[in-house]
Amino acid sequence: MKLFFQRYLLAGLIFQSVIIAGGYATGRELVEFFLSYGPAAGFAGMLLATLLVTLVVPIGFELARLTQAYDYRSFVKQLLGRYWVLFELGYGAAIVLILAVISSGVGTVASEKMGVPAQLASVIFMVLVACIVYFGSKLIERVLSVWSLLLYAAYGTLFYLVASKFGADIVANASAGATNAQALKSGMLYSNLQLSMIPAVLFATTHFTRRRHAIISGVLAGPITMIPGFLMFFAMVAFYPHITEEAVPMAYIMDRLNEPVLAGVIQLVILGTFIETGAAMVHSVNERVAVVLRERKREIKPLTRAMLAIGIMVFSIYLAAAVGIVDLIGKGYTTLTWYFAAVFAIPLITVGLRKIIRS
Repeated sequence: MKLFFQRYLLAGLIFQSVIIAGGYATGRELVEFFLSYGPAAGFAGMLLATLLVTLVVPIGFELARLTQAYDYRSFVKQLLGRYWVLFELGYGAAIVLILAVISSGVGTVASEKMGVPAQLASVIFMVLVACIVYFGSKLIERVLSVWSLLLYAAYGTLFYLVASKFGADIVANASAGATNAQALKSGMLYSNLQLSMIPAVLFATTHFTRRRHAIISGVLAGPITMIPGFLMFFAMVAFYPHITEEAVPMAYIMDRLNEPVLAGVIQLVILGTFIETGAAMVHSVNERVAVVLRERKREIKPLTRAMLAIGIMVFSIYLAAAVGIVDLIGKGYTTLTWYFAAVFAIPLITVGLRKIIRS
C-alpha cells in the first residue's frame, strides 16, 4: 500500500499542494482567469486547463524519471540546454510572486477573520515554513500529502455549506457568460502557470521506477489538483457577479456563510495550504542549491535551508505590501503565463516528449 501511494498518488498530491495557494486558495486567481468571463465560460476554461495539465504533467514526470533530474536546474537543462537560465529567471520571479500572494492572503484571513495582526500572521507564516523546510524532503512529503487530504475535506465542506444555503443562486447564475475564445485562451494561460510548477515537485518523483508509475501519477495529478478548484469555483458562482470585486473572495464567502465554528476550521485548513505551498516552493530552491553544493563535494545544512526560506519570504512579504494582491495576480500572473509558455510548456511537449519517445 505504501509503494502504491508513493508511486501513483504522492506526486499528484504534492503537485496540488504546490499549486493551490497560488492557484485558487484565495479565490482571486479564479476570478482573474475564469469567473470574470462569466460562470459558464469560466467553467469551460477550467475544463480546458484541467485537460492540458492532465496531458502534460505525465511528460514532465517521465522525463524526470528517465533522466534522473530531480531538481529544477537539472530538469530544465534537459529541455533548454545552455539556455536553462531563462527558466530560472522566470521561476525565481514566480516563487516570489506566489509567495507574495500567499502572504497577502494569510494577512487578510488572519486579520479579518481571526483578529490576528497581519504582520504577526506573516511572521508566524515564515517561521512555520522555515521549520518545515529545515527537515528536508521526507517531512515535506508527509506534511503536504496529509494536508492535501484535509484540504479535500475542507473544500468539500465549503461547497456543501454554500450549496445548502445558496444552491438556488448557483443554479441561477451558472449559465451566465457564454463560452468564448477569450475564456478558453485564459484557461490555456492558467495551465501554463500550473505546469511551470512541475519542477517544484520533482523531489517526489524519485519513487518512480517504471514508466507506468510516472504516466499514471501524472495523469492523476490533473484531477487531483483541480477538483478542489472546481468546488471553490462553484461556491463563488453563488455570489456572482458581486464577488468578482472582492480582493479575497474566500473571505467574502466565509462572511456570507455565517457559520463561525465550521468557517474557523476551514480557515485553519486553508491557512495550512498557504504554509504547505510556501514550503514546497522554497524547498525546490533548496534542492537546486543542494545539487550545486553536492557537485562541489559539500552538503547543504538544515540551518541554511531555513535561512534561505526566511530570506525569500521576507522579500515576498515586502512585495505583497507594496503592490497588493489584486495587481499581483492580475498583472504578474498574466505576464508569467506567457513567459512560461515559451520557456517551459512548449519545450516540454516538444523536446521533452521527443526524448521520451527516442528512449
